[in-house]
Amino acid sequence: MEYSIFQKLGFFGPTLLFILTTYKLFYKKIFLFAYIIGYFLNSILNKTIKHIVREPRPKNQIMMEDYQTIEHTEKYAMPSGHAQSVAYSTFFLYMTSNIIWTIFSCFIIILTLYQRHSFNRHTMKQLIIGLIVGLIFSFIIFKIAKYYVDTKTDKNIIL
Repeated sequence: MEYSIFQKLGFFGPTLLFILTTYKLFYKKIFLFAYIIGYFLNSILNKTIKHIVREPRPKNQIMMEDYQTIEHTEKYAMPSGHAQSVAYSTFFLYMTSNIIWTIFSCFIIILTLYQRHSFNRHTMKQLIIGLIVGLIFSFIIFKIAKYYVDTKTDKNIIL
């Protein structure tokens, strides 16, 4: 089966936004460090919630055979890891970058949600909960980094 560029962008949305966000934060070292550590903690949080909730994936999933197989996918789907990751990255871009990059990342969020739902990998509830968890976790990590910058550093040197 041939997939559209939009479906591929949606599938790789978390990776694209990770690369974009690390690039945009390159000269904001404390925020970059917080973002990367938080990104991996966000992934651990996602897997932890999935194993607590244990909500299965929808039936009749469509797989992108070139990139994944049934054996290598998580059997639980609540919350969506793709949605959680793109929301996490987008909030960091929103707080540290300009509106153009935020709009671009919102476009990637839409493509990611569309791909995950149209391929029947997640229900709308799983996608929305993933977005909410990603936003909240990103807000917490960003606020911790901002507090550190505001109270513990010489802003002229760091930023």
